Amino acid sequence: MAERVYERKSIRLSWLTGEVALYALIALAAAALRLYGLGTRPMTESEAAQALAAWRFIQGQAVEPTGYSPFLFTGNILLFGLFRAGDFTARLVPALFGVALVLLPYLLRRRLGRIGALAASLLLAISPAANFFSRYLGGEIVVAACALALAAGLFGYLEERRLRYLYLAAVAMALALSAGQGAYTLLLALGAFLVCSREARRSIIEAWQGKPYPFIRYLSAAAIVFALVCTCFLLNFSGLQAGADLLPAWLAALKPGAGGHPWHYHLQLLALYEPLVLIFGLAEMFRSSGERDLLKAFLAYWAIVAFLVYAVAGGRGPGDVLLILVPLALLAGSFVGRLLRDVSLRREGLFLALASAIACRLYLELAGYASGMGAMALYPYPWPALVILLLAVSLVVLFWVYFSPATALRGAGLALVLVLAVATVSIGCNLNFRRASDPREPMVVSPTSPNVFDLVETLEMVSLQREGEPHAIAVTVHQPPRLRGGRTSDSIVPPARGGIGGAVLAWYLRDFANVEFVSQLGPSVATPAVIAPAEEKAPSLGGQYAGQDFVLRAHWRPQGLFGPDRVRWLLYRQASTPVQADKVILWIKQAP
Repeated sequence: MAERVYERKSIRLSWLTGEVALYALIALAAAALRLYGLGTRPMTESEAAQALAAWRFIQGQAVEPTGYSPFLFTGNILLFGLFRAGDFTARLVPALFGVALVLLPYLLRRRLGRIGALAASLLLAISPAANFFSRYLGGEIVVAACALALAAGLFGYLEERRLRYLYLAAVAMALALSAGQGAYTLLLALGAFLVCSREARRSIIEAWQGKPYPFIRYLSAAAIVFALVCTCFLLNFSGLQAGADLLPAWLAALKPGAGGHPWHYHLQLLALYEPLVLIFGLAEMFRSSGERDLLKAFLAYWAIVAFLVYAVAGGRGPGDVLLILVPLALLAGSFVGRLLRDVSLRREGLFLALASAIACRLYLELAGYASGMGAMALYPYPWPALVILLLAVSLVVLFWVYFSPATALRGAGLALVLVLAVATVSIGCNLNFRRASDPREPMVVSPTSPNVFDLVETLEMVSLQREGEPHAIAVTVHQPPRLRGGRTSDSIVPPARGGIGGAVLAWYLRDFANVEFVSQLGPSVATPAVIAPAEEKAPSLGGQYAGQDFVLRAHWRPQGLFGPDRVRWLLYRQASTPVQADKVILWIKQAP
């Protein structure tokens, strides 16, 4: 009897393998990185506009039919209905999809290899960019996760011929199309792959020959999911227009023009934040170019097409880098897995120990050069660092001669993986926790200053003193009119874009019962509190007011950095060039 019980338990726990346990640990680490302090960074203008649309819908207010992500709108409607609206709640959907992105390489472990898929999951878990946009209220991380799920579904069906993979691909495609414009970049990459790869076309024809119904069901399921998500489960039919407008918005962004970033902007982001994924992803792309591996060929097409699209597009943004990062991460994971399979602890371990000491010394020399201290500070150029690099090359040559070329190359590869992994973790922690609102981080564009919390706290204190409640004071916010369809609109509804912090102020003042947004100030305005751009100095108001300025948004550009200043910025994101700030003034009416 005891033996039968033991057999039943072993059968029930047969799925719990060491591999599954490792994925669980990676998922827990990814969840911790994405959920910790999720609501501490203030909302940017685009985040606030997205969250504000869902909050207004919950409050029964009118919502514009376009200008938001239908998927995030629906997700926030559900979360705001279940929990209190806030920064943490609004960003919860992207955070959960960021964790899902980390787990999805598990579905491709047969093609990437078990170690390669684990390595890819780990790379996505510690990725600074994937972590940043998992903590950001935008559709980029949702599109990236759905893109990987779409690839897993299509290749899973080609391999096993099971309809569940087609349904996975259908749901993933529908969610991506309702989440953001990047879905059309993915479809373009998939179309280019099918056009250029004869083997891919042959595989699809063999899989679906004589079976038209799975394809029809696939499209029907995708259409149903897309319609339900866009309409918030039939509660908001205007969401269909918002979902349909994502395609024209994507096409408009492709128009070359002054987008504010150079064509190589995403390549710079990958080099600064994702050197591990960039180097080893490209290495695997070139290594596997002669192989007949359909998945790796698709990943290469995906990365290249996404890069070319966003290199040409005038409206490029930092979030677009995810569609380049994800395929490179899978390729890099495959390369790292190949390295780890043939490791000899005695030989490569010795190489790692020596290379780690050299890397630490190199970092110390660069840090001393950046701070103006140490041996390198005596030289106009970092010559000692070049000497240390030559020492690293000599180490490779020594192992090449004494052991074998394979041992030397494997040791150099593993040492580079270790050094870049440590650098990636450090970069990610600084970007997402220490400097999440620092405009000197290239990934952070026009961040909202934490001073917005001080502004709200000051208003609450004044309201408590004068009205006896923290949110009862009447507030007038001067928001310059925006253009709507080529004409100026003077609507008192706070705009989602335009002006200084229109959506940000509307989001953080949402709990105040009496807030009015006006297009201009004058003597007729006599509310106890007035918020106006700092450029207006002292506006004409109906009473005597005293003002306090607050930084609302910051800007910075890496210009004029050379030598030690450039190294200091690369290492610590510190620079002598000033940060430009957009300010607002809180005017409080004085008692007579």
